[in-house]
Amino acid sequence: MRKKLGSMLLVLVMLVGITACGGKDFAGNYTYALEDFVKLGDYKGLEYKATAATVTQEEIQAEIQNRLAAAKDSAENAEVLTAGSVQSGDVANIDF
Repeated sequence: MRKKLGSMLLVLVMLVGITACGGKDFAGNYTYALEDFVKLGDYKGLEYKATAATVTQEEIQAEIQNRLAAAKDSAENAEVLTAGSVQSGDVANIDF
């Protein structure tokens, strides 16, 4: 008897929930002016001065060496697991 009563109550709650969701379309159904909450800045007349970035070959080679050294350190200090689960903070290399 309790299961039947519980089932009927659940169906009634679901029907009320479904009918309450339908009906009105929310688009444009608000009663406040957006201009009261959104203020746009004055972006007309802004000037932009382009600057050229220069990078030397030595800077490029230094960055390459830094990245290779960091990758080597990471690889040497990495613990390789072939089973288990990934935890928060772990790095997983999944190769298909």
